[in-house]
Amino acid sequence: MRIAISDGIAAIAFYDYETAVTVRMEATGDDCTFAVQLEELVNAVKAAGSKGTAVFSVHEKSLRLEVDGISIAAPLGEPAAVEDAPSVPAIDGEPAFIVSGPEFADAINALEVSRGNDDTLPMLTGVRLESDGARVDAVTTDRYKVTNVRIPSASLPGECEALLPGKPLAALGKRAVKESSVSVTLGGGDTVAIESDTVTLVLRKLDCQFPKWRQLFTMVDNASASFEVDAQSLAKRLKSLTASTLSVHLGITEENVTLTGHSRDGDTVCTFVLDSGNLRVENSMVIAFNTGYLAQVLASVPRGAKVHCSFTKPNRPMLLEWNQTRTMLMPVRLPG
Repeated sequence: MRIAISDGIAAIAFYDYETAVTVRMEATGDDCTFAVQLEELVNAVKAAGSKGTAVFSVHEKSLRLEVDGISIAAPLGEPAAVEDAPSVPAIDGEPAFIVSGPEFADAINALEVSRGNDDTLPMLTGVRLESDGARVDAVTTDRYKVTNVRIPSASLPGECEALLPGKPLAALGKRAVKESSVSVTLGGGDTVAIESDTVTLVLRKLDCQFPKWRQLFTMVDNASASFEVDAQSLAKRLKSLTASTLSVHLGITEENVTLTGHSRDGDTVCTFVLDSGNLRVENSMVIAFNTGYLAQVLASVPRGAKVHCSFTKPNRPMLLEWNQTRTMLMPVRLPG
């Protein structure tokens, strides 16, 4: 990677011809440019630990990191390495949309629940972004879950449609909570720039077809039952059941909602009545879900938020909605 210090700013840039990352931070001293092996720098940071404030200093043959009395050096590359390092592509033009950093962080956190990790199905590992001039839609799916985050408060100077690699966005999402804004700009070809106060990502669009997600959400129209629950409270309880249960069955009646946990052998592990509100039932039903998947979705809901759950039939997905997010979770087959 190449590190350039100029006018009091250190720009740390890495580009592997698929993803370009530039991180900016304050610096002091003379302007200079040098190269360092990414693996060497990562190892030095890991060895120093994550606590405390790190101070980097440039020496004749090394980049030295000091934190809490620990000093670790990463060797500098040869001068030719600066010239040989690939240049990060520049993307000009107006942003397609701009959102606040915390909004971007919340959106990515919710989307991660439904993003796939099977590299043989790259369309499921990405994040679909769509802007139509009225709002931004971001979508992920792993075939078992589909999450759509709608961001109506985004600044929308243009339109955008792209399927982007999910891992770099997930990393930026963790950092964006402390950033003031995040912008998305389309390049002239197959690249997209995503920029916050301190980080710029240049990503190549994934060259594959994303599922027609809007059609998927029509599967949960005309709900025949619905209720609200405290997401974090139920997520915590379900997480404690993931080791002993494979699925949970929701018995939904006009009186209450009963959750029953079942083991891999089909044995009943536990039964309890959910603390639910705004219960509305036209047709009673029993519907089952994978315990781990349901716990993951509920755990992604911000603390203190209520999630609205709606159902159509026992063989149709459940729709979970909170704030500007909606997630569709596929049911599992009931025995018999």
